[in-house]
Amino acid sequence: MSVTANAWEVGDFYTNDPTGVPAVVVYVDESGEHGLIMSPMLFSEKELAATIKQKESSMKYAEKMGAKYAAKAGVDMEALQQAQQMAGGFQGPQYTTTVEFLQQFPSFSDWKTHDKGHKAKTFKTYIDDLAAGNTEYGEQNTKAVFDYCAANGVDMELYFPAFSYASRLGEGWFVPGNDELELVSKTFVESLGEKAKFKGSEVDAKRRAVIAKMGNADAFFPHFDAIGSSTMLKSSWAENNKEKTSKIVSTGQGFGLGVLGQALMATVTASLKDTYYSLLYMQKEVDKMTGKKYYAFCTNLETGRIVAFKRF
Repeated sequence: MSVTANAWEVGDFYTNDPTGVPAVVVYVDESGEHGLIMSPMLFSEKELAATIKQKESSMKYAEKMGAKYAAKAGVDMEALQQAQQMAGGFQGPQYTTTVEFLQQFPSFSDWKTHDKGHKAKTFKTYIDDLAAGNTEYGEQNTKAVFDYCAANGVDMELYFPAFSYASRLGEGWFVPGNDELELVSKTFVESLGEKAKFKGSEVDAKRRAVIAKMGNADAFFPHFDAIGSSTMLKSSWAENNKEKTSKIVSTGQGFGLGVLGQALMATVTASLKDTYYSLLYMQKEVDKMTGKKYYAFCTNLETGRIVAFKRF
């Protein structure tokens, strides 16, 4: 048996990419050396500022309360402060690296402009044109959108913001498809869909442990939930994978979407019926604390969190 010195685990923070994008490992193959990384979410300038403000407020409170209880417990406060400084402060290097990257990254237009583009009749025409060749493979779908927009003079940021984001991140980044997103789900569940059998408490514990690895940078990455796919509802994949799909029963709960909640939880309208799946950690009875939980490809989420993947 051999042990690799470059072993990665899901949830690890990844800053080795040549594009300079701070990322999180979301899938690792059996070698432990290769897999998939995920970019931060796409934010508008306003959303990013609100998220940073909210996160830093909660961190200051946590730091204050931690110091208070440490003092009561007789902890050496000077040693505690020195340890925090060596670790990059309470915010930590993961947080500061991600914030610095996002603040210098070209901002996205506001979501109102994005929504107008998706409601336009021309958007449905573009979707119909692309649907026939759409697959479960993110790299293929991303290339298809790049080529289509270039050939037809389509404003990619207005109509396909996820693909525009992947393009601006740099070489190798793509919008994940259902194939890549199913690999992500394998960290937590063996199979997808409402009929999958597993203990929700065990999956919740796995998710908490993996998310904890992100440190305070977790505010800028999906918590392995509501991740937007490049696979369309009218794709070749859809025909043979209905058992892996499901619908949101109610949008009453925000699914932890924070400042993006209202924008991302809108249900599909008639004009958006042929758009994309999202990998969602669902609960059958959303109005109760106890209900069957399962991962599935959601068919009635207008758009999941916009991120890009890359192979390493």
